[in-house]
Amino acid sequence: MCYRLLALLVVLALLIARCTKQAEINSTPAQATDSPTMSSTPTLATLTTPTPAPAIDRNARVMILSYHRFEDRPHDSLAIAPAEFRAQMQALKDNGIAVIPMKDFLAWRQGEKNIPPRSCIITIDDGYVSGYSVASLWCASYFGRKPF
Repeated sequence: MCYRLLALLVVLALLIARCTKQAEINSTPAQATDSPTMSSTPTLATLTTPTPAPAIDRNARVMILSYHRFEDRPHDSLAIAPAEFRAQMQALKDNGIAVIPMKDFLAWRQGEKNIPPRSCIITIDDGYVSGYSVASLWCASYFGRKPF
């Protein structure tokens, strides 16, 4: 038992001596050499400064309009008449509400991109043909882009 304790103390002393010697080596300044690989002039990588991230306006308001089907004579609450849809799109445009894609909204939520202060996302679910034939064409004509 006594030998084990003595051996442990010797090993511990050697480890401490090694750590202090390593700290002395790391703290001594490196001497300059005249080798062609070492350059004392700053490179372009060290001179460039990163551009600051743009300030994100967290006060923007976003509404989401969700549509299902477009029918001339809606039979239930999941459908809307194309004329009513056109009127809603015109109201968005007249009130200065920008229609943005979902990817811009997600980038704004993650603090990566600004969006207009008053924005709207248009979603159309279930893939009915009327979603493409009515909504896609009207959104392209009103806002310059299709919703999908």
